[in-house]
Amino acid sequence: MRLLVLLPCQPFPAYNGQTHRLALVARSLAERHHVALAALVEPGQKAEIDAATRALFAEIALAPLEPPAPGLSEALGQRLSSNPADVYRFRSDAMAAHVAGLVARHDPEAILVGDPALTPYVEGLAGRALVLDYVCEVTLQLERIAALAGPIERPLWSLRRAKYARFLKRIEPLYDAAFLNSREDVEALARIWPRAKLLHVANGLDLTAYPLGLAAPVADRLIYPGSIGYPPNRDAVAWFAAEVLPLIRAERPEVTLRVTGAVPPGTEIEAPGVVLTGRVEDVRLEIAAATATVVPLRLGAGGARFKVIESMALGTPLVGTAVGIEGLELTDGTDYLAAETAADFAAATLRLLGDPALSARIAAGGRRRMERDYDWNTHFRTLEARIEASIRRPSAIAI
Repeated sequence: MRLLVLLPCQPFPAYNGQTHRLALVARSLAERHHVALAALVEPGQKAEIDAATRALFAEIALAPLEPPAPGLSEALGQRLSSNPADVYRFRSDAMAAHVAGLVARHDPEAILVGDPALTPYVEGLAGRALVLDYVCEVTLQLERIAALAGPIERPLWSLRRAKYARFLKRIEPLYDAAFLNSREDVEALARIWPRAKLLHVANGLDLTAYPLGLAAPVADRLIYPGSIGYPPNRDAVAWFAAEVLPLIRAERPEVTLRVTGAVPPGTEIEAPGVVLTGRVEDVRLEIAAATATVVPLRLGAGGARFKVIESMALGTPLVGTAVGIEGLELTDGTDYLAAETAADFAAATLRLLGDPALSARIAAGGRRRMERDYDWNTHFRTLEARIEASIRRPSAIAI
């Protein structure tokens, strides 16, 4: 196949769940097909791609995210527009020129779009198969944020959700298929799009890159692998630090929580026992060195959940909420320990810290589940086949 992959961020090297997913999809396609890649570069991302990765692609074009135009009229125009804010955030003249040039030079049969807000770049390209790899379904995320918001903020979040839903409904005729990495995401988008267009493609890993024994676990060390710049991650860490960690440290005072990932200014969390590492060179080493991973998520859509599958692959036992393991079909007590309330979360974590046999059993169960159900090569073949089918039977229309 001849493909154009259009991404909202530069995913090489991957540094969070979204970039892991996008990197896996883009790399896997490039290893088997003729793929041109266009990606926006966010502030703080590398503007270069290593030579080995670059050699996989027929051509790569990167464009820096351009700051929004200043002024009250621009801000008011965005508020009144039918497009959500992310459409404006991803707007780039350089990217528009890159897409036009790549289409002219490579004549792609299909275009894979890594975020709905990138749709304006492909609206004039009807006649080619268009597919969406939708990492985190926004209407579900906004619905959950609204549910936990206060009475003043709740209507604002609900209005944002309604606006995004209208946008998704408007762009639906363009797309032949959408890939979502959780069944909950599928159910949310099925309220707006025809179910026949939606395909659940769960995340997975190339397990050869995740051998057991990468590092020796450090006693009383917990980890949350995720940037608190992402609001659901920040909420999870803040709740854990305020409500759960004090219960744990009351029994085991030496317990610490290491939080990996970027710490944008103004998002810092200061609490006894919490260590913000910032981005690390290899998060696998951090996960392998933890006694347990905690995933106390309460917000967000199904999302990527790479923090969960990487932990299971590396043999680090895990405690998580239902939202925390969403998108993965796991068994409580075998693959991980489930907890929802602060007291239950603290109790489950203390069990792992104090019972080596239980910890070993959960670790082994998680690794077996990864080997059985979350091999990325198997999931990728499902995605690849749907793109091929879309090329044979394109149905998208111009809007």
